[in-house]
Amino acid sequence: MALSIIAALALPVALQTAPPQIDRQPVLSPAEDCNGNGVADVVEIASGQVQDCQGDGVPDECQLAEKTGYVKHDNMGNGSVGAAERHVAWMTHHVIRPGEETITDFVLAYGQLPAGSEMPLAIWLDPDGDGDPTDAQVILEVTGTVELPQTGIPVDLDIPDTYVGPAGTSFFIGGYGEFEPAPVEYPPILDADSLFRESWWITSTTPIDPNDLSGGGNVSFGLIGQFIAPFDGDWLITAVSCIGGYCGDSVDVNTNGVPDECEDCNGNGVPDEFDIAQGIATDCDGDLIPDICNLTDCDGNGVADLCQSTAVSGLVGQYFANKTLEGPAISRIDPVMSFDFGANPPFPTQIMTESFSVRWTGSVRSTSAGTYTFGLDHSRGVRLWVDGELIIYDWWDGGGFDTGTIDLAADTDYFIELEFFSEGSAFLDLQWETPGGTMAPIPFTQLRPILDADLDGVPDNCQFTDCNDNGVDDVLDVLAGRAFDADGNGTLDQCQACDDCDGNGVADSGEASLGQGLFGQYFASYPPPASFTEPLLTRIDPTIDFDWLQGSPGGLLPDDKFTIRWSGKVIAPRVTGTYGLSIAADDGVRLWVDGELLVDEWKPASVTEYAVDLFWTAGSEHSIQIDYYEDGGDARVFLYWTVPGQSKVIVPTSALRVSSDSDGDGFPNLCDQDCNLNGVPDVVELSNGMLNDADGNCLADECERGIGLWRFEEVGGATILDATGNGLHGQLNALPTRTTEVPNPVVPLYGRPNNQSLDLNWESISSGGRARIPDTNGRLSFGGESFTLEAWVKLDELSSTPGPFGETQPGPNERQWLFMKKPPATIDAELEYALLVQSADLVGTGRQLLFRYGDGTNVNNISSSLEIEDLNWHFVSVSYDASAKELRFVLDDEVDVRTLGLPGFVNSGDLTIGAHENGSGVENHFLRGSVDEVRVTRLALPLDKLLNASKE
Repeated sequence: MALSIIAALALPVALQTAPPQIDRQPVLSPAEDCNGNGVADVVEIASGQVQDCQGDGVPDECQLAEKTGYVKHDNMGNGSVGAAERHVAWMTHHVIRPGEETITDFVLAYGQLPAGSEMPLAIWLDPDGDGDPTDAQVILEVTGTVELPQTGIPVDLDIPDTYVGPAGTSFFIGGYGEFEPAPVEYPPILDADSLFRESWWITSTTPIDPNDLSGGGNVSFGLIGQFIAPFDGDWLITAVSCIGGYCGDSVDVNTNGVPDECEDCNGNGVPDEFDIAQGIATDCDGDLIPDICNLTDCDGNGVADLCQSTAVSGLVGQYFANKTLEGPAISRIDPVMSFDFGANPPFPTQIMTESFSVRWTGSVRSTSAGTYTFGLDHSRGVRLWVDGELIIYDWWDGGGFDTGTIDLAADTDYFIELEFFSEGSAFLDLQWETPGGTMAPIPFTQLRPILDADLDGVPDNCQFTDCNDNGVDDVLDVLAGRAFDADGNGTLDQCQACDDCDGNGVADSGEASLGQGLFGQYFASYPPPASFTEPLLTRIDPTIDFDWLQGSPGGLLPDDKFTIRWSGKVIAPRVTGTYGLSIAADDGVRLWVDGELLVDEWKPASVTEYAVDLFWTAGSEHSIQIDYYEDGGDARVFLYWTVPGQSKVIVPTSALRVSSDSDGDGFPNLCDQDCNLNGVPDVVELSNGMLNDADGNCLADECERGIGLWRFEEVGGATILDATGNGLHGQLNALPTRTTEVPNPVVPLYGRPNNQSLDLNWESISSGGRARIPDTNGRLSFGGESFTLEAWVKLDELSSTPGPFGETQPGPNERQWLFMKKPPATIDAELEYALLVQSADLVGTGRQLLFRYGDGTNVNNISSSLEIEDLNWHFVSVSYDASAKELRFVLDDEVDVRTLGLPGFVNSGDLTIGAHENGSGVENHFLRGSVDEVRVTRLALPLDKLLNASKE
């Protein structure tokens, strides 16, 4: 129901006597006396009258104080109310109760208003205490943002803690403002079932002065029931308070009067006694303290070393509240490896989802020498390693029974690791078939939660070098061919992040020593689309000449749904001329030569050959990369060439090298990043001591401040990683998702493979995806210095005329922000910098790139002539050259330069990607589409150093 109140009411007779004065200053404020007993907290704590387990100066009883509310409704709305006038105010009368003098929150339901719009709300004092707001005076004004309008669902609004007055003080809470006259907007919601009938209603033809509610052009002033009795009641709004005026944030689940965080040594939010009783934490020494708090855990699996060494059987299980083995885990020792979880998670009070994952580790003891077959009966994905070797890989959503074999010596302990994820009904059984035996459950006597060959009580992987955390000594990994040590320095190449910039698991400085052939990385890639996220096999292939028919390339790769990436260089023989290079494949294939994508046939197909002609000089070397994927059926891929004057043949081993090093600097081409733009790759300068890396993050200190690159290549989760090593990692809100649709399969400037972009998943004017990059150290603050902002953008919607929200021109809600940097809840005059890819109502057609900045007082717009006018991928950039005082816009290969003296305005705000935040701290004006390869640099980069520049 929605009512339009238009009846006028005579104003009440003015009071003839002066109202009594109310003393609004307490003897002690809630901050000094949180329990309101008249004794200062510091005195009670010092004398031992109250406890303060946190040592923060607040008694525990106040930390546990519960919120209460001034309520005159049943929490169920019966309809919204509007008026024929534009100006409306509404309020409900209350009286302060003892100990609840301070208001901390409003809880209210919004009427028929646009979501995301703003509404003024207030607390009024009633000086004469008569319950009539004629003389009401505002003591707090706040702005609420409309959420869940017209639903009757209350929304909490945190407000500054406001002391109203002593017990018995009369006050009002409510809202006011200018609204579209009925029937357009009905701002408040009324509970007609309320028995109190103390809600007031004011309408006016002129703006309402909240401190003079009876003045102006009022046409309605009185209790709502005086206007339309059938719709009598009270507004759906509540003032929240706390006993003693102090609202605690602590919980006391065991009701012993002590905040749980003071009885929670492992910091999981649960009292220690509950952790132990529910099996969430182990207590193998029986001291009622979780072992992880007072015993060593050198392998970091969440179970103390003592518990692992004294346990008779089982494996250590780490349980995660997601399918991706990420985040904090609950650890325990599982005595047997047979589980039937059903549809319930293993720890229902901690893992409140049917989607979970588990990692079990420990050792398995062989009986006799020979070949062992391990079996897993499972409902969802599984992976099994024995002695560091991956022998079962079925990391899909489907279940089944999988086996894998490995040769083991007699009576020997081997490290074992089992990973499992599930969704829905979950079960798992680990079995084995010993030499000459049959498949059966592994006896509990053969499993232990520790690999401890010397029986000293310390996990062996804490006593030898195991940088890849597979439970095997790195030396044995190299001897067994499980890992590379190409540079011969005794450290696995995969553990040398600063010497593996191409991320292939081989040290850059040692790749050339691997000799002839191409470096092949083989990935499981299911479900489609094809991707490069689960490497299962790495090897050097002497040629690309494969016909696997309907089988697997080897290892644990499936027969179908796999991808391969070959990289290296090809050397022309002593012949100058036009070479024919061709790739034949069943199914999809891409071919890059010298960083240029020459073949792009990423689709299922029967064997098809794709040919290109290239002019090469005698003896020249050229980088090459081949991406291949198998969808189903036969799997074939061949690399041919035709040397001038000769017949077509498979490119021979003698012409292929593992390392692609076109410039001869001793490092792969992918390592040619040059952040200081001096023409020498950073990796060369770092290795030769020409640049410093004091913090060991593989990024030159000279280039470190003020550079971030977000590639969105993570498997999932809310964190986005800074690919520069600068540590400027960010967080997504709940909406964005990663997608395999990318503008380029390889980033042009760096030559890096590009597998994913970020879809921001815009929903509405007030709801959209965004990323936020904390900038606590000011690395992304530039003031009046030079900088470059750049990214790829693919829009789902353009600014239009007329707009989709009823505008005759593009309206403000059609603005699309790529970058925004300013402190939270500040006006745009506080913007340090921003880039809009659709300017909407700010300029021209509304589709121009626009740079927006503030100086602390004013906000300024610098418009470009460049416009995004379609829904394809585009490269966008804005750079500022402080010395030349020039602002340069780039859209794909178009450039627009504007003169600008940018003020040196610096703020402490975080960097937001994909959204704007208004002065009330509400996010709006979202980018509607996808972004990829987002970079911010503290330099005015030349065009040939932008992320869309061709790699030399």
